[in-house]
Amino acid sequence: MKPENLDKTVFRLIDNHTGDFVGAYERSYNTVFDFDSLEAARTSNCHGIFEDKKAYSVNKYRVIYQLLEEDCDET
Repeated sequence: MKPENLDKTVFRLIDNHTGDFVGAYERSYNTVFDFDSLEAARTSNCHGIFEDKKAYSVNKYRVIYQLLEEDCDET
């Protein structure tokens, strides 16, 4: 049986100067915004720039996936 609704907790880096979300570039050539833990967010840059708590904060979010429609390809 498939769950109709799923939720999870994610952590996001915030630039304290601009208030914008900050992503971390990964080796898979994409930018990641959602992290599984506070530690994963803070250490996501190999140079340690996100460990500066004055420059970057980490917000915790609850993400809810709600099923709106099944099998959308059918007409």
